Amino acid sequence: KIALFLFGTYLGSIMTLRSSDELYVSIPFIKFSPSAQKKKDLLIDASVLADARIFDLCSTGILDKHLVIPRFIIKELYALTESMEEAIKSRARQCLETIKQLEQLQNLEIRFNDTDFPEVKDIGSKITRLARLIDANILTADINRAQMSSIEGLQVVNIHSLSNALKPLMETGELVRIKVQRHGKEPRQGVGYLDDGTMVVINGGGN
Repeated sequence: KIALFLFGTYLGSIMTLRSSDELYVSIPFIKFSPSAQKKKDLLIDASVLADARIFDLCSTGILDKHLVIPRFIIKELYALTESMEEAIKSRARQCLETIKQLEQLQNLEIRFNDTDFPEVKDIGSKITRLARLIDANILTADINRAQMSSIEGLQVVNIHSLSNALKPLMETGELVRIKVQRHGKEPRQGVGYLDDGTMVVINGGGN
């Protein structure tokens, strides 16, 4: 009996640790966590879905199995498709199309979260509360939201900062071959672009 009791205690502890996320959602004041620190999920907002770079970022595989989209964002996007303003309607449709494209990526395994906060009207506040609830980071392209979330103590990944960090660094004396596409503002200046869209001004390259 003692052996069965000890084995049952051990088995129950292991199963509790493995289902720590589900227990945390069902019991908000109790959180079980394993000793090994796992990689946090990324909760994305509508500003990221409107940025075409998110598809290229997900295609790299760096976000596989860690991307979470709240259902209340999708609900809000469908509501915006009925807007009278064409710009808002077009942006909402673009976001929904991006979600469909992300779902087609084989290894991404994007997940949807059904948790909602009906008493909260602001979408940004909902994302903040959900990030705290599921212990996730926030992926955004909204600079203001990134600053507000950082103030509230949440880890925020800004896609603009990520893009700037990955820009190629050029050193003095390095040779770069680019196509001069148009004239610059000053006389005899030419303008070209790097692969990532960075503008290069060439003095004396106007011809």
